[in-house]
Amino acid sequence: MKTVTMFNTDSFVIVSLGNGLAYEFVNKPLDRTVFVQGDDAEQFSDELAAYLNTKTDEPIEARLADLWEDYSPVAH
Repeated sequence: MKTVTMFNTDSFVIVSLGNGLAYEFVNKPLDRTVFVQGDDAEQFSDELAAYLNTKTDEPIEARLADLWEDYSPVAH
């Protein structure tokens, strides 16, 4: 399965698995990972694109932190 690291910042890593069939979203400071797959992967991809396409001066770390808050309740 093809994997692509989309982001690797000081606090977060996002890896696309199988061309977006699933995503691994890692919060480095918390040492926690969320795996998103199936229909949830499509929603995650759409939300990630929306965060990234928002016209703002907010740094990518802050936008990824916002996205993490949306998905952290399911973090292992």
